[in-house]
Amino acid sequence: MWYTFYVCVMMFENLDKSTLFLNFSKEEINDVLKNIGYYTKSFIKEEFIAFRGDSINCFMILLEGELIAEMQKLNGKVIKIENLLPFSDIAPAFVFGKDNTFPVDLYAIKNSKILYIPKDDFLVILQKNKKILNNILNSFSNRTQFISKKLWFSNKTIEEKLITHILENLDNNSVWRVKKSITDLANIFGVSRPSLSRVIGEFIDEGLLERVDKDAFKVIDKESLLEKV
Repeated sequence: MWYTFYVCVMMFENLDKSTLFLNFSKEEINDVLKNIGYYTKSFIKEEFIAFRGDSINCFMILLEGELIAEMQKLNGKVIKIENLLPFSDIAPAFVFGKDNTFPVDLYAIKNSKILYIPKDDFLVILQKNKKILNNILNSFSNRTQFISKKLWFSNKTIEEKLITHILENLDNNSVWRVKKSITDLANIFGVSRPSLSRVIGEFIDEGLLERVDKDAFKVIDKESLLEKV
């Protein structure tokens, strides 16, 4: 890992895609950044950015690459929480509050670069720019809703989790496509791959689903699926 500290203003390409600078012009972003201290850090593939419990004292935006947030249970099982893509905020809700520490382990699955805005400078931005304040409050609200949904999801059986996921991701032809892999989906559900594959197989045997491609399934009997939830 290497560090590059900036004391002068630098224009970051496509930073207007981030939550913080949503609906900002490049000139507006430049005006904000030129008045604060910030820096970037670069990480190589498979390098850990932070471990659960590490201190957070900056607002962070992923500029390049891809990160994975994971949590290890007491039995050693690792649960993937989410993938972070370019211009995602990193643990924004933990910059403030009583516990300013990472809630998960975070590592790079591609060469990555992160923008760091120290907490004091971030507070200055929030106080001076109403549009940024609105953006960050919306981001916090969206993340709270996401976590609430995740908690609701965690109390469901494998069958209920799978059905909910399928129905929320159907296309116009009632086809559900596995976007990454069954293994990734199993990690999101917090179950083993064989267990998830077994349930999918049972749904096919029961005539609820029909495999139409390698990673695509057509819902045949939506009402019967709903009865299982």
